[in-house]
Amino acid sequence: MTKNQALSLIPQWSEAAKPLRIVLIVQLLWAVGAIMWNVVGVQRIEQNLQPLGPTASLTAAIALGVFALLLALGLRFSAVLYALLSLIGVPAAGVAIFGAFTHDVSMWPSEVWRYTGVALNSIGVLSSIVAVAGSVAFLLRRHSAKKAAYSAN
Repeated sequence: MTKNQALSLIPQWSEAAKPLRIVLIVQLLWAVGAIMWNVVGVQRIEQNLQPLGPTASLTAAIALGVFALLLALGLRFSAVLYALLSLIGVPAAGVAIFGAFTHDVSMWPSEVWRYTGVALNSIGVLSSIVAVAGSVAFLLRRHSAKKAAYSAN
């Protein structure tokens, strides 16, 4: 198998991917931040210190890693898949923001960490909303172009 044949087996980025790559990068940065938040929280618990927020879980860190991988693959293959996966990010990060304002403030080591969590998860919510909106806009444009091409024939 030649190099060109091998490269042809690698799927190319979907049409929708090009304008949404920046949004994906922001989503991935949020996921990495949330992974680090959970891992550091677990380390702090092991050292008999308070975690950075009310929850800290290696399971959550692994799930976020899988979610980040699925987002990247989703955008690579399908605007619909990427939009559906991005929809998951809205409530996932939104619940953490809601908790910052409804849980007892003593669940954070300081107000700084509480609002750092809000800021981190706000990035997750906003980038996911932009990803869904961008995917829907792409799909509508593509549908309109196909409809116009069909009408022209």
